Amino acid sequence: MEDYLYEQLEQSYFYKLTISGGSISWCSTKPNKGKKAPNRYSKQSSKTVKRKKARRRSIATLATLHARLTKKPSVFITLIFDTKVKAKWKTKECIALFNKFRRYLERSYSECWFIFVMEWSYLSGVHYHLIGRMGKKHVPWGKLRKKWQKITGSSERKTINFKKYKDLHISYVTKKIKEHNTLKLMKKLQGKSFWGAIHRKDMPLAPIKELVLDENQWEIFRLCLKRQIINNSSAESSINRLSHHASCLCYCTSKMIQEAINEALAYEEIIV
Repeated sequence: MEDYLYEQLEQSYFYKLTISGGSISWCSTKPNKGKKAPNRYSKQSSKTVKRKKARRRSIATLATLHARLTKKPSVFITLIFDTKVKAKWKTKECIALFNKFRRYLERSYSECWFIFVMEWSYLSGVHYHLIGRMGKKHVPWGKLRKKWQKITGSSERKTINFKKYKDLHISYVTKKIKEHNTLKLMKKLQGKSFWGAIHRKDMPLAPIKELVLDENQWEIFRLCLKRQIINNSSAESSINRLSHHASCLCYCTSKMIQEAINEALAYEEIIV
């Protein structure tokens, strides 16, 4: 009987989970003996392939950082470069002016923290989105507007926009449809990142935890999380990721993940 149990243990496989807030990644010990996935980039140039892979990694890292936040952002800020001041703004010039505004935030608001994303579109050219908190109850939004106008030489109020943060804002800056424009921007940036953080060390991030599940527990975990994702009407891609032996999810909540963990750990296999 003992020999049989040891043999079954050797043949079984496990999943190692890394969890932090609403972010989770996993990998299994099961050897991948299946067919290799088709290369979706086979007909594209090596530079385009590298940029697409780099963008995918960057978006995943950005989304993971956001998912780890234990305190929700409160504001969504958009910074635009006035075309009445200049018909065409150079990318390097935009970066330099944004960095001035960034340093102003860092010096003047020591408790603030933001994730910022640089974007480019045919309509508005280079612009920035900031997701985060100012760290003060009463924020002088008018003062921030005047500062951005002074830095960019504009008198237009619409060059800076403040909105109350909603969950759709993180989806807005990471959505797949923006890939084409982001790749064009990445070409202009020549290897520099299109996103970053202000006062990253001060961000309220959930601790990183690790958990190991056997194959049966993983199946229960997967089904529970899948059920919750469907109930929340989340993206189909999140459900597809759960079928892979190694992947990650950045758009869950810590409550959803904990519920799936509780169901998985409650499982006890009955050996007859």
